[in-house]
Amino acid sequence: MFAFGLELTSGALAVLHAVTTPGRVLEFAVLVAANLVATALRFVMLRGWVFGRPEPIRTAAPPAEAGEVPPRQTSVRPARPDGTERPLGADDVEEQA
Repeated sequence: MFAFGLELTSGALAVLHAVTTPGRVLEFAVLVAANLVATALRFVMLRGWVFGRPEPIRTAAPPAEAGEVPPRQTSVRPARPDGTERPLGADDVEEQA
């Protein structure tokens, strides 16, 4: 990775000198631009190497097969007849074993 950055900056200077006879300011500008590109590429390459691809999010239940009905989700709160949940009251608290 670091050799790639060295080759990029050296190559940029070689191309610059092949095209024209640059002054110090132009040479400095080309080096800064080449180093910015090398740094961005190094960041992307190291990020992919260190962190890799994210794993898919796993669900509690396996995905349903074609034509299969997924299991019904149940609520821990008591529901009203219209399907909305009501807040738990003192008489709804279950005893813990």
